[in-house]
Amino acid sequence: MTGPVEYSLFGAIEACVDGAPAALGGPKQRCVLAVLLAERGTVVSVDRLTDALWYDEPPAKGLVSLRSYVSNLRRCLTAAGTDAPVTRLETLPLGYRLTLLGEDRLDLATFEHLVDEGRAALGRDDAELGLDKLTTALRLWRGRPFGEFADHEFAHAEVLRYSVLRRLAIESRFDAALRLGGGSELIPEIEAALANDPVHEKLWGHLMLVLFRTGRGPDALGAFERARDALDREVGAPPGDELRALYRKISDNSTELLLERPSPAPLVVTGPDARRPALVGRAVELEALTDSVTRAHAGSGGLIVVTGESGIGKTAVADAVSGRAGEAGLTVAWAAHPTGIRVPQLWIWIQILRRLGDEFGDAGRNAVRHKAPGVIDALVPEWHTGAAATPGPAATGFPLFEGIVTALAELAALRPLLLVIDDLHLADAASGSALLLLTARIARLPIQIVCTWTYFGSGRPVNRQLYERLTGSSEISTVPLRGVDSDAAGELIERLTGAPATPELSQHLWAHARGNPFYIKELVRALAAGEQPGGPAVPDLDAVPDAIAAAVGRRLAVLDKPSRRALAAAAVIGPEFDVATLAGILDSPVQSVRARLRPAYETGLLDEHRERPGVFCFSHGLLRDAVLVRIPVAERTATHAAIASDRAAALPTSPYEEAIAAADHAWRAGTEINTHAALEIHETVIQRALARSAYADIVALAEHALQICRRLPAKPELLERQSSLWLHLAGARGILHGQTSATALAAVQRAFELGEQIDGRDFYGAAAMRCMMLCARGRLDEAEVIANGLRARYGASNDPAAGVASHFVDIMTTALRGDRDDMLARAQRMLETFPPPETVGDPTHFFHPRVYCWMGLMEALRGDRAAAEECCRMSLELARTRGDVFNILAARLTFVEVYAVLGVTEGTAGAAAAVFEELTAAGGGQWAACAKVVEVWARVLTGDHTDPAAAFASFEAITEDGSTVMAPFFLALLADIETRRHRTAEALGLLARAQGIADTTGEHAWDPLLSARIAGLRRVATHE
Repeated sequence: MTGPVEYSLFGAIEACVDGAPAALGGPKQRCVLAVLLAERGTVVSVDRLTDALWYDEPPAKGLVSLRSYVSNLRRCLTAAGTDAPVTRLETLPLGYRLTLLGEDRLDLATFEHLVDEGRAALGRDDAELGLDKLTTALRLWRGRPFGEFADHEFAHAEVLRYSVLRRLAIESRFDAALRLGGGSELIPEIEAALANDPVHEKLWGHLMLVLFRTGRGPDALGAFERARDALDREVGAPPGDELRALYRKISDNSTELLLERPSPAPLVVTGPDARRPALVGRAVELEALTDSVTRAHAGSGGLIVVTGESGIGKTAVADAVSGRAGEAGLTVAWAAHPTGIRVPQLWIWIQILRRLGDEFGDAGRNAVRHKAPGVIDALVPEWHTGAAATPGPAATGFPLFEGIVTALAELAALRPLLLVIDDLHLADAASGSALLLLTARIARLPIQIVCTWTYFGSGRPVNRQLYERLTGSSEISTVPLRGVDSDAAGELIERLTGAPATPELSQHLWAHARGNPFYIKELVRALAAGEQPGGPAVPDLDAVPDAIAAAVGRRLAVLDKPSRRALAAAAVIGPEFDVATLAGILDSPVQSVRARLRPAYETGLLDEHRERPGVFCFSHGLLRDAVLVRIPVAERTATHAAIASDRAAALPTSPYEEAIAAADHAWRAGTEINTHAALEIHETVIQRALARSAYADIVALAEHALQICRRLPAKPELLERQSSLWLHLAGARGILHGQTSATALAAVQRAFELGEQIDGRDFYGAAAMRCMMLCARGRLDEAEVIANGLRARYGASNDPAAGVASHFVDIMTTALRGDRDDMLARAQRMLETFPPPETVGDPTHFFHPRVYCWMGLMEALRGDRAAAEECCRMSLELARTRGDVFNILAARLTFVEVYAVLGVTEGTAGAAAAVFEELTAAGGGQWAACAKVVEVWARVLTGDHTDPAAAFASFEAITEDGSTVMAPFFLALLADIETRRHRTAEALGLLARAQGIADTTGEHAWDPLLSARIAGLRRVATHE
């Protein structure tokens, strides 16, 4: 017998055979071993190994060299003096397979197993075992997985996966140590971990907690400030809710942090599930989900997202845990998304409320009707049938989302809930927003949510934007599902066939399906139907070595080379494609291309749109993925380049989504496309996005375009284009992330730096935008210094761009200082001297509309309503004639702010609510919060039923990034709300805070409003 082999892939590629180091040869030979170990148990094709060794340029005798490497490795992996044939490394018709035998060990697999065991132990509240397992796992980490080959394409996904596992292991190990009473000895270790991962909020929380528990409260608070600085610097985001809550508890010297909370009683399951699980190979995941249900039953809910590729068993796991929850006394409600059917907005919550209404009956429906009537009118109006209550106005926007949360809280008070949302990635944006709001409060509610989310492949969630919004919250955890192990596969095959499978058949099906239960089922059905392509015993699926292609390999194998090439190009185009477009890319007649696609259509790989002749789509996303992963990198990038080049000429008039796709193809083409052409494509599409105010698209396009710029020489004309791109990026980030967010400030700074080298319109636009951000943070003195410089440049050069920029900044600072008459005179001079730009692509396009807005506010402060309204109308008209969507919304926001300045409440709430909805839809959350404050102010003052807390929450949203501009004005409105509620002391406190901000920043524009309110409240206080 040959001795056991211990493989090491952490840090370096090494192996020990029977305890003795093996001579693995040079880099190429070690690379072969690395690829085989990455795909252990699976046949790796010669093409795959050739690509890994030589990319797309193998030497003339590459195959001979590869055979030599394999032969050498086979000898290396056999202990000296053994005569028995070695079956570790097999040569098969289409490739090679390396199998771990008996006592063979791979450090990557051991690491993953230990991490899973450690985290499972923590889930069972066995912190001692968890600490031991996780410590042992982390000792195995001696460097990046796959060592010198970590940056090779074959290793990329696994390197990323193991890096995430290590991050989880570090976090969980400290969690275990803290549960066991770990103290000051942990501080150096946590600090070292944070030095490598400064944005890991869980680690910052661990550090704050251990500092607090060891009597270093001030240092714990200082750690929070360090965390906030690191997050702002690295990602431009504030600390999450969990870290802020910990900060508040430490600030209050909460003894809760010093006490061990008793864990809730374990969930006892009775019935069939207690005897045998409803699915195979998912014990660890099911246990983790069951623990979460236990915590929800005890009053502390959460949200878990079960992720994985299609067919991996996400819905089956959710179904199993829902069965356990039902047995334990929770009320379970499911929501799903049918394919091919258009469903109404907020369909998730309509389904859940309907099911819960049926479960709880009149008691539940009446509880919701009392607390959140607008939700019933908006989502489940049928609840009014037979009820005494009459329908009222349906809630919309944020009040509707709040109402959904309130309704679920009321129902959960009757009985704990488990909500299962299947295929959450298909949800509409409104459903996602409501879910985020619920998640922020769920830790204090007996509600557990389990969602399923499909991945296209490793690291590629469907609907990435919504996924990142959700998983960015510290209240949300994920349970990734990978393939089941070989024993579970054997059990699954036995259940499907009614008889145990032979070990050879079970191992073969498991290896080629890579543990995907859906693939295993499909292969078993093919065997049962007598369709196995490789003989009566074992289906020959070696022609499809990539795991994701296992289930469709048989259909792909029947296609000839021209059909496969056409299908590959179609897959690169996207999920659907036009045959004429594909023909242009392949440089072939349309009829010829259609003929090549016919076999793929007949085998079920493609479908044709019935209402769009000539347009095909892949019949399932998995099938397109199966084709994509088989395309060599060079062929894929060349196809991206061909697609982008083919679409470039039509970009100004093509449908917007096609323009966005063309830019994405140009970016993915890399060096295969002319760099100037790729940049021009992005610049053209950015103009399209600007016209639609599609700010998320602008951010992605500008970032990609700036990456492309790196491949071009630093000539003056390129610097000007780069400066313009940075300006577009700054503007879009400012709207999406906040006017003074770190990401927006960084983009403005870069545009400013480039603009200084070239001067010109982009530079002056960057200078003005920088001044806007300085003013937003109350740094008026700094903005005025820049304004003086711009004024000097205008005097020296008479450049209109310098002149309009200097006037714009002067007007803004003068307005904020409170010099109304001077500001209005300056504004009039600017409007008479400098005509507004004609397009939104001009970096100064926002100057004139914003100046009219400031004029409107100043006229309102003078008490001239007619003049104020006229200025707002001028701003609105100017923005409309240029198709400037965001400045249209800015003008409408100024209208309602003007009415608030004037004290006009009639009609203001409705107008502000409409502006709030539209700004929210446009992604301008900070601007939308301004409208919400005005809306709540108007509703409170007119006696409408509303929640004043919404105004205070919105003010926090306005100022959370450090913005102070107009803060005194909004604080004055909040003071009005408190005055209306007969809370005089609180109102005076808010006004004092507003005066403090004005004195600190020099923003005295609102002093008359503040003085009048303070005087009035003091008179009231005197009479009282």
